[in-house]
Amino acid sequence: MRVKDSVKFAVVLLVFFCNASLFAGLVQPYVAGTSSAALITEGDYAGWYLYKIDIDWDLGQPGEGAGLSHWDIILKQNCVLPDHLIEFDTPAGFSTSEDFPYDVTALGWTGYFERNGDPSLSSEEKPVVKYDSPHYPEGGEPGPAGSGTFFFYSNIIPENGIHPDALVGKAGNIPDTYGELTGAYPSCTIVPEPATIIMLGLGSGFLLMRKY
Repeated sequence: MRVKDSVKFAVVLLVFFCNASLFAGLVQPYVAGTSSAALITEGDYAGWYLYKIDIDWDLGQPGEGAGLSHWDIILKQNCVLPDHLIEFDTPAGFSTSEDFPYDVTALGWTGYFERNGDPSLSSEEKPVVKYDSPHYPEGGEPGPAGSGTFFFYSNIIPENGIHPDALVGKAGNIPDTYGELTGAYPSCTIVPEPATIIMLGLGSGFLLMRKY
């Protein structure tokens, strides 16, 4: 290969690797999740649902201040009613962390039901399920990219489908990242109390007796 051709080849390689490095840092930010809900038949939460949410996120900008601050499930407006209940275990879920990006049990999270919405979302006033600090172990932090599994208990009956922009990931120096939740989502219709179910059954039986 002639010297001139060698120089041209080296320049092409340099341009290629520079562009590759540039585009590698321009990951499209995303947060996405799939969810399910199972009816609980025994224990303190009998008659309620256990919601399970698996999420993945990549906020697209690694570096200082780019780690996930907290994330929310944005609920329907009428989920704010007093008889709609959501509760959590401690921890309320687990994920990878900045120090352990491949261990999905490295970091525990705390769950919150924010009836008045998340004040850090200036454009949202809807209630949210929020996962935030304190984290377990103390001092652990989520990274700018990661995945995890989270839970909450609720007397709200689930609906299944695709829910655009139901998820939002927050980081200190990065714009909010919205994403899609696929699967179970609180419908904001609550499970009737056992006494109500009994009364409805008695009422139906009485109507049938009168009919015949």
